[in-house]
Amino acid sequence: VITSLDNGMSMLDVDSYWQMIVKGGILVLAVGVDVR
Repeated sequence: VITSLDNGMSMLDVDSYWQMIVKGGILVLAVGVDVR
């Protein structure tokens, strides 16, 4: 999932700073859903 996201954001020319923020947010969300 993270790799697909990386590839998609690279194709859309998203800044690496924002890529890190998006990936971090998705990881936090995944952990939050998993804990419940």
